[in-house]
Amino acid sequence: MIQIAFLIFIIYVGFIITRYPHLESISGSFYELKKWGRLFTLWAFAEMFLLAPYLLEVTPEPFKVFAFLPCLGLGFVGAAPFFKEVSQSKIHFIGAGICLLGSLAWIIAFNPFVYTLIALIIYDLFIIISIFIPKKMVLLIELAAFASLFTVIL
Repeated sequence: MIQIAFLIFIIYVGFIITRYPHLESISGSFYELKKWGRLFTLWAFAEMFLLAPYLLEVTPEPFKVFAFLPCLGLGFVGAAPFFKEVSQSKIHFIGAGICLLGSLAWIIAFNPFVYTLIALIIYDLFIIISIFIPKKMVLLIELAAFASLFTVIL
């Protein structure tokens, strides 16, 4: 299941970055894809439903709520794709924050130190690169979060 989630991530993100090189965030693909914009929602929900079982399985019993945070946040992002509209922007951005912070918290709390260190180095590299490409900062932070999470999972 995790390999399928990773493959879907690579295919979708690879497609949108190649097709729309000016894209500033993964969420922006919703607007760029126009009539196919719901593919973004489908992608977010697929990732959420494929990641959740694995994260629940490997997270210790009293802390299983932490496994839900990245997935819950991604679900909110996919459910509120119109982030440029006032009615959905708060839901979308709060969901993105929960996904980002939840994935980092899960990585730090439930993985061996070496894996956590590698994931945080990857995350930091993306952040450093984003300083030099400010228009791509959000996209690079999103990619950093997913790359870090998939690094420890795979």
